[in-house]
Amino acid sequence: MTDDVGAAIATAFLVTNPNVLAHAGLATTDIACAATTTLALFAGAWWIDQPTWRRSALFGAAIGAAVASRLSSIAFVGGPLVACYFVRWWATKSPRIASRESRTSTVPALATIAGVALFAIWAIYRFAVGPMHPGGISVPAPAFLSGVETFFLHGSSGHPAYLLGTPSNRGWWYYFPVALLVKTPLPLLLFAALGAAEIGTQLRRERDWRSAMPVVSAITIVLISLTVRVNLGVRLVLPVYPLMAIVGAQGVAYLVRQQAGRATQLIAGAALASAAFIAVRAHPDHLAYFNAFAGDHPESVLVDSNLDWGQDLYRLRDTLAARGIKDSVRVAYFGTADLTAAGVPNARALGLHEPATGWIAASETFLAGEWVGHAYAWLLQYPPTARIGPSMRLWYIPPSVHASTQRGDSTTGSSPR
Repeated sequence: MTDDVGAAIATAFLVTNPNVLAHAGLATTDIACAATTTLALFAGAWWIDQPTWRRSALFGAAIGAAVASRLSSIAFVGGPLVACYFVRWWATKSPRIASRESRTSTVPALATIAGVALFAIWAIYRFAVGPMHPGGISVPAPAFLSGVETFFLHGSSGHPAYLLGTPSNRGWWYYFPVALLVKTPLPLLLFAALGAAEIGTQLRRERDWRSAMPVVSAITIVLISLTVRVNLGVRLVLPVYPLMAIVGAQGVAYLVRQQAGRATQLIAGAALASAAFIAVRAHPDHLAYFNAFAGDHPESVLVDSNLDWGQDLYRLRDTLAARGIKDSVRVAYFGTADLTAAGVPNARALGLHEPATGWIAASETFLAGEWVGHAYAWLLQYPPTARIGPSMRLWYIPPSVHASTQRGDSTTGSSPR
C-alpha cells in the first residue's frame, strides 16, 4: 500500500467520524484545537528528526497556534512529544536530538521554538499590551494570560459532569476512555487497535520510532486525560481522532499486507464503506452519535456535549406546531437560546422541583441530573408523549394526574397522542 493510499484511508476515517463532523460545524475551539494540535505534533516529529533553524521556527509557530486555540494543547503537545522523545531514545539508543554533523545545537533550537511560539501567541492576540487585572502591571497578551489563570482555576475546581447514570462535580479518572469507547465509530476502533498492535510489533523488531509516533501520541493524550477532572465531553480529547485515523490506516495496510487476497481487500473496503455509512446514517445528529456499545439508551451513559447541547430546540418548535399545541409550554432547556426567538410558543421556564402540569419539555442533560441534581427526576415517572430528536422529551401531564399523585394515588394517566 502506497503512502498516498494510506493517507487517503486516514483522511476517510477522519472525515467520516461523526464527532469530528459535529464539532467542525460548531463555533467553538474544539476542531481548531484538534487541527492545530495535530499540526504541532507533526512539526515536532519533523523537528526531532532534523532540528534545523527553519524547522525550529515552524515548530514554534505551530505550538503557538495550538496553545492559542486551547490551553489544553500545552499538555496535548508537550506530553506526547516527551513520550516520543523517550521512544526515539530507546529505538536509536541515543538521547541526542541533533546529530554530531548538524549545524544546529539543541539548546538554541529549543530557545528558538519557545521564542517563536510566544511571539505567535502574542500576534494572535493582536500584540495587545495591558494589565491582566484592573490596576495591575501591563503585560503582553493580557487576555491570554488571564485565560491561563482561569484555565488552571477551573481545572482545580471541577465542573458538573455525568457518566453511567451518575452526576458529579469532580469527574472520574476513567471518563474519557469510556467516552472514546462509546463515541468512536466501531470501524475506526477496530482498525486503530489492529494498527496499534502492528506498530508495537514493528517498534520492537525494527525500532521504527517514526511510525510509532501517532499511536504513542494518542495513548499519551488518553493517559493525560485520566488526570483531568473537567469532564465536558469527548470534544475535549478531539485531537485523539486524527491520530487514531492515521493508526487505523496502518491497521488497514497491515491487514492487506498479511492477507493480500481479494477477500481481504473486500473486507477492508467494506470497513471503509461502513465508516462512510455511519456518518450518513448519523446525519444530521452527528453530535449525538454513539456506537453500539452505548446500547439503546445512550443518555444513561453520557449527556452534555456528547448528546445534548440544546440542538433540538427547533425540532421542539416543529413538533409543537405539528401537534397544533398552542397552550403554554413549560421548558427545562439545556441551552442559552431565547425560546421565543426560536419559535416556541408561550414558553415558560420550568422551575427547579416544580411539579407542573400540561405540556412540558425537558433536555436529557437536566433529566440526567447534571447541573440540577434531582430537580426534574419527577418527570421520569411519566411516559413521554414524544421524543424531540435525541436530546429532549415532551410530556403532557393532565391536571388530574398531578392531583391524584398529590393525594398519594399511584395511578398515572396516559399521554395524548
